[in-house]
Amino acid sequence: MKVKGSMLGNLKVLSILFSFVVLTKTTTADGQTQNFVEAIQKQIESVKLYIDERLNQTLAENLEQTQNFTKTLENLAKQVQRDRQFAEYNFSVNCTRAHEKRSISLESLIGLSNGKKYYFSWPLHKLKWVDAKAKCIEMGLHLATVRSQADLDAIWEEAKSRQDYKWWWVSAKNFGSEDNLDFRWHDGTELVQNSTIFEEVSLGGECVNFNTSSTKKKLEAWPCYYYYYFVCELPTQCY
Repeated sequence: MKVKGSMLGNLKVLSILFSFVVLTKTTTADGQTQNFVEAIQKQIESVKLYIDERLNQTLAENLEQTQNFTKTLENLAKQVQRDRQFAEYNFSVNCTRAHEKRSISLESLIGLSNGKKYYFSWPLHKLKWVDAKAKCIEMGLHLATVRSQADLDAIWEEAKSRQDYKWWWVSAKNFGSEDNLDFRWHDGTELVQNSTIFEEVSLGGECVNFNTSSTKKKLEAWPCYYYYYFVCELPTQCY
């Protein structure tokens, strides 16, 4: 932290002058010396007060700048994470490479009424959202993307038939901040809040799932660290 040289210089000069006056006070009348010393002390205190005010102001400004810089870094980190996820998607839709790395057969996938094919992780895998996403990619798939009510109805009914387990991860995640939510599917397309298929965001909700015990067939957002089953989807380009 730098303080202007003039302020420190003034303080140094006044301190030296105060010491000099104290050492030579026998050359003047006691009353005059006392008055002069008190005047110098007031000047020193005034300079010290000014320096303290300037230091406090500078500290406050630096703190605000640091907080702004931290927010910028956090936003950049989220952007990097978002770009990485979309890059992984771009890899998975290369169907030749996806077929080579696919650890399950296409015949084991379930075709539903919306014309798409899925893998339901029950009862083998219950994972956090990020691990669920990785598991789908490992199988040459991606976490399911819900484009319409027909998509949601199809996976909802199939998931509910599996021992009525409640919560299932899908691919959407918040790439914005707590104050500026920006939910995106695995391919970067937007999931609009308060739409016909997506309504509730819980406190700290970043990752999207659906709950088959709910009375409303809508997507929800919950913290990503919960262990849920999940739905993977075969990219339509790879049928």
